[in-house]
Parts: sequence; C-alpha cells; structure tokens
Amino acid sequence: MNTRYGYLQTRVQTRYAVLPDDRLWLHLAALKELASFLEEARGTLLGQWIVGLSDSSSTQEIEMHIQQRFLDTIQETASWFDARWRPAVLWITTLIKLPTLDYLLRSHLSPESQISDPVLLELAKQKIQNRDLQQAWIQSWRSQWPDISRQNLQGIELLVETLEQHWKQFPSQPVHTAWRARQDLEVRLRLFFRSHVLQPAAALAYISLVALCLERLQAELLGRALFPEKDGLS
Repeated sequence: MNTRYGYLQTRVQTRYAVLPDDRLWLHLAALKELASFLEEARGTLLGQWIVGLSDSSSTQEIEMHIQQRFLDTIQETASWFDARWRPAVLWITTLIKLPTLDYLLRSHLSPESQISDPVLLELAKQKIQNRDLQQAWIQSWRSQWPDISRQNLQGIELLVETLEQHWKQFPSQPVHTAWRARQDLEVRLRLFFRSHVLQPAAALAYISLVALCLERLQAELLGRALFPEKDGLS
C-alpha cells in the first residue's frame, strides 16, 4: 500500500459508501410513473444525481443530464489526484464521445470534415488504420499515465483487463443474460475496489462504478418517460 494516495482514498471511500445498492433499486422499482420515481428518489442516495430533473424533462434532457453527472464525477475525482495524474483521469471524459465518433467512422465520411476536436481526430485516424476504437482509446489513455510503482501499475492493468473483458463480451450477450452480465461486473468492481486500497486503481474503479449506477439510473428514468406503464429495470 502507498500512503501518498491516502487523501485520494479518503475522498473516494466517502463517495463509494453512498453509492446506491440493489436494495435501493428494488425499493424504487414499484414506482411506475416518472414523477413518483423522482419524488421518492430525491430523498435517497440518488438525490444528488437528479437535481434539476422533473417529470416534464424530455428524453434528451435526461440523457444530457446524466452525461453531465458522469463528467462531474470524473472532474471531481481528478481534483483529488496529484498533478501527475490529472491529465490521465480527465482523459476519461472523452469516453462519452466514442459512440458519436464510432457512428461518424461507420458512415465512411472523411473524419477531417466531421470532427473538429483534435483528440478525437487522432483516435479516428488510429481507427482507420485497422485498429479497434476502444483499443485506440486505451492506448491513448495509457500514454498519459505517470510513472508509478509496479504494484500500482498492476492494479490499473487488472482493472483495464476486467473492463475490456466486459466490453468485448457484452455486445454479444443474449438479451436474457445481458442484465446479469452487467450486475456481475458491478460485483467484480466492488470487490476490486475493496482489495486495492491506497492505490490509484481504487479511484478508477470508483469512477467505473458511478458509470454503471448512472447508466442504470438513466435506463430507469428513460423507461418511465417513454413507457410509463412498464416496469423499471430493477
């Protein structure tokens, strides 16, 4: 363990302790209308993420709101790292742009004519060179990691391996097992978090867990906004 990450661990541990769990999701599952779901959720651990939303929020507004909460989490977590690490942590914000980038590349349009962001343009060029977009993103992320101890590096590499395995397998999952696969990933990330105390990998696992929670929250909100008579995902 490395005590230089003590402050980081303290801050992340505090946030991790208030992440929603299955009991909360199950509690909210019975609320079929968006208005009642939001009203009940405001008094729970989800309250921090739904401030500003209402039952009149459009699906686009919901998606943009959840996306911003993810960006806020990354920026807050980056502020707890020392200066060596901040560029690499902030790089994670570019993940939200990958679906759009992938769509543009699949359209076979010239990247230069569609993409103004130099970072995304570089990723696009790597993709065109017969490289997987996710792999291109990971390589660019790795290039920003500072020099760290072997133990800390192994922890991060193990986290990347865990996430990569999920990314590769999830798209081919049958519908009836996809949700279970997502739940399994959450369990693995929680175990990882607890076993990598005082390592930068713990904070990165925390960001991954927030992403899963926000993904689930978005699904619950959109499901009620679009299909108010249907059950939620819990």
